[in-house]
Amino acid sequence: MLRLRKLITHHTAYTLGRRVFCCLIGMCRLIVQHFMVKLVILFISGYGVVIYVVGMCPFF
Repeated sequence: MLRLRKLITHHTAYTLGRRVFCCLIGMCRLIVQHFMVKLVILFISGYGVVIYVVGMCPFF
């Protein structure tokens, strides 16, 4: 009986730990994706500004 209870608590802890772990990984992935999107937007806008400046240079 005691062994069974021990097994159940261990299993519950394991399931809970795995759920928390998955949640943390999900959060990290969301944060990384968010920053990647921001970086890409920043990169594209920065690139656009550079092209714009280079394109305008001959006119000055």
